[in-house]
Amino acid sequence: MAEYGFSIPRKSDCVNCPYRDDSAWLAMKEEFPEEFERACRYDDLLRDPNWLQVSVKGVYSKIRNKLFTHQSGKPLRDVDFEALIAARKRSQMSQFELEMVDGACRNDGGFSCIS
Repeated sequence: MAEYGFSIPRKSDCVNCPYRDDSAWLAMKEEFPEEFERACRYDDLLRDPNWLQVSVKGVYSKIRNKLFTHQSGKPLRDVDFEALIAARKRSQMSQFELEMVDGACRNDGGFSCIS
């Protein structure tokens, strides 16, 4: 695709796929708000006792806890994807990088800490 000047397509998945990562959820929220709203409505239905009793049989009838689409166990509308992405990036930083971000280097852009 890239060789012919096309953008690389995203991984194909359902609107309400619980296996999306936070970057994919954020992209959907920002770029496809109608689809994100559909995913939120589905997520809301997972916790609607009237819908669960009437519409869902079999495996779902055995579940005792509330269901959520997002791995955080929060309603999809309430998830702060930006904060989760930032926290993950932060957890992957080396000790040196953390000191650059958190330490005295922040005040002058970090140049004096390196020199």
